[in-house]
Amino acid sequence: MADYTQPFDVRRKNNAAESLFEDKCNENDIRFIRYGMDQLNSGIPGSQFITISKMVRYTPDYIMFAKKTSLVEVKGCKEELGMKLANIKYYNAWNKIMPLMYFFYSTSYNEYKFIKHDKFLDIAGGCEVKQYPDNYRKYYCVPWEIIKWYVKFVKRN
Repeated sequence: MADYTQPFDVRRKNNAAESLFEDKCNENDIRFIRYGMDQLNSGIPGSQFITISKMVRYTPDYIMFAKKTSLVEVKGCKEELGMKLANIKYYNAWNKIMPLMYFFYSTSYNEYKFIKHDKFLDIAGGCEVKQYPDNYRKYYCVPWEIIKWYVKFVKRN
């Protein structure tokens, strides 16, 4: 699983979470289309990519046509999921346009979970806020075990 410590070229080649999302949709006959900006595979240099409006840059990755049509943001992680606080305001705006879901994939646990945006905010709000050492951006640090527990809890209730 790629992370911020790896060179951009390595990260660009390794997007296990998006591949898994597409595989799971195909296995379950769920239609989807690629929607958002994909910096890792766009060929656009970072110096130009950052000139794009943040609202456009943070467009969710997919539109999924399941029980409800939803936007889907795909995120991979290991033992903890990092979600930048600055991105949340854009995801809030997208969620007002069309329901937003997250597809999270942990390579450490080889598990994936779907979570609605509002429910994820409930989880993340109770988690520690950390800061990336390379760019000093703050992020919610959400342990995978909490995501896993929450999804099980919601299914039971």
